[in-house]
Amino acid sequence: MCTSGTSTNKVIVMYLYNPAKADLFDEFVSLIKSAGKDIVEIFTQDRYPTSGYYFGSGFVEEVGEEIAKISEERAIEIDNAIIGTQLTPLQIYNISQHLPIEIMDKFELVLEIFAKQARSLESVLQVELAKLMYTRNFERSRLTGKVFGRFGTERRGFGATGQLKYSEVLADYRAKEYTIKQKLKKITRDRAVQRENRKLKAESDQHLRIALVGYTNAGKSSLLNILTDSEVEVKEGSKLVINNWRLWKFNGGKWLSVR
Repeated sequence: MCTSGTSTNKVIVMYLYNPAKADLFDEFVSLIKSAGKDIVEIFTQDRYPTSGYYFGSGFVEEVGEEIAKISEERAIEIDNAIIGTQLTPLQIYNISQHLPIEIMDKFELVLEIFAKQARSLESVLQVELAKLMYTRNFERSRLTGKVFGRFGTERRGFGATGQLKYSEVLADYRAKEYTIKQKLKKITRDRAVQRENRKLKAESDQHLRIALVGYTNAGKSSLLNILTDSEVEVKEGSKLVINNWRLWKFNGGKWLSVR
């Protein structure tokens, strides 16, 4: 699991490639570039996923050797290996034993993009909560692995130091998650009040209001430009920020406010 990284770091990509789903591969590469990362090399394998490594173990070993060659022959320092799927804790552990760099799976990549684009307090809290829950799962596997010998040779009985440490860490994560969830609930309640006020005002002004929501690079800016005959910038990974746009002669000739 990657724990650090910058917006311009150099990465290699590891992907289980299926020719019948080439569009998914192209989308993933675009996602990496939209995160501001410089792809040094792409390694693909055509096979079914494995439970232990996701890739074949031999393939992972070869990638580790290639990374060392790239660093030595090209004098390039590679920061991360980005994997084209969401990995399990065991898979990340196994892959990390053969790669000399940090690992980032697809889920963590998407979280990083969302974190960079988060502007409102609610979106910042949602990303923070997702990160906590994601990290907690890995900590649980790491600590229980240490306690019960899954990732190591040390075995400790129930109630010993290892078990206490596991309970403390888990309780800390849950406390942080609870705090964030309470803040999000308050924001939801406040928004409900604001929505009702806006609804009453819209009914009195005879305005309709809509929201454009979609995944990264889904085409929100392009759709807005078509609907409103405007010129919002269309760019990979860009965040659509709208203050107030209006349409005339839409839906029976009513004004339409797009936010």
